[in-house]
Amino acid sequence: MGRGHDLRISTVGEGFETPEQRDLLRRAGCNAVQGYLFGSAMPNPIGETRSIGLGA
Repeated sequence: MGRGHDLRISTVGEGFETPEQRDLLRRAGCNAVQGYLFGSAMPNPIGETRSIGLGA
């Protein structure tokens, strides 16, 4: 995440499953996360992604 911020791009953490993992990503400076904590994987025929901003 540090490299992403150095380049001034947003970072997205993927594949986390627990509140502890989410909190670790938040402390590390991750901008958004997606994973089973918020919902299981779903088919998305239009190719859009959904993530939850952490306010970092």
